[in-house]
Amino acid sequence: SKSSISEVKRSTKSSQKSDVDVTKYFGMVVKQVGIRWKDLAEELGFSLQDVQVVDHNIRHRDDKDKCREILHRWHQRNGRSATVRLLKEALVQAGLKSVAQDLEDAVAMGHREL
Repeated sequence: SKSSISEVKRSTKSSQKSDVDVTKYFGMVVKQVGIRWKDLAEELGFSLQDVQVVDHNIRHRDDKDKCREILHRWHQRNGRSATVRLLKEALVQAGLKSVAQDLEDAVAMGHREL
């Protein structure tokens, strides 16, 4: 069992980039996406119906709340496959390239601290 522990450690090290907790960056993304949250939702694979449900939910006061809810649902739906890379790709596809760039920079900064 000792060898399996060191194996786990090794695999964790090599896949560190993909193991970044994407939820850490939701706040930053939400702040910048704002009114464009529907575009992002579509790129993250949500249907028009999904988007309408979030849009008409009275709990969500503004676009930031709605964007946060979409990111939360995306993370819940995809679990470990909800990665920073996928979020970045969706942002670019949604025409939010500057947000994708900021996300990449923030992740890089986080890695430098490790």
